[in-house]
Amino acid sequence: MNISPVTFGKKIPIAKCHIKDLKNDKYVAATCYKIDCTDTSDSSEIWKLDGDWEYNDVVAHNIDEKHRHLEGIGVQNSLEFYEMQTDKKKEIIGICQVNKTFGDIRLDYLESKPDKGYKYIGQSMLAILGEVAKSEGIERIYIPTPVEEARSFYRDKCGFKEAKDTTAMYMNKNKFKKLKIKAERNTHSKIINCMV
Repeated sequence: MNISPVTFGKKIPIAKCHIKDLKNDKYVAATCYKIDCTDTSDSSEIWKLDGDWEYNDVVAHNIDEKHRHLEGIGVQNSLEFYEMQTDKKKEIIGICQVNKTFGDIRLDYLESKPDKGYKYIGQSMLAILGEVAKSEGIERIYIPTPVEEARSFYRDKCGFKEAKDTTAMYMNKNKFKKLKIKAERNTHSKIINCMV
């Protein structure tokens, strides 16, 4: 007997949190979704993002590649994609691409909405990735080549460590909870796990 996997559409909610809206100095509800790549339109929202997003084109392209693989015509890959969206306006404010390899979550791209209208998007998304890692028994989040401007954010705001003799940064599983607590303190709200 063949059993088809249950799908929830293009996006699977994995966590709820709050993000600071700098325009009105309030905290707004947001949801982090995993993009399941089962539909050709999964990448369209990412392609069409307004503003000066740096990585939306490459992330959208890779979503399309993952879809082709799932359809049986593309190269196998272990990429996963996430986006954060405000609950009220349904505005995409963060995107992320990771690769699960060798027992790690390798962070390829993490980008917040470039207009600087929100705060704590990246920190919250990383805390949520820590929750994903814990739930899957993954030992660390690894960033092979963080852009130079982001190194202090990863180190000082999130608690990542510099790897020796390389440009990489990492966070071991024993620090995931501390990052979550820091993100929750900054946003004055709990990160609610939707993966259960």
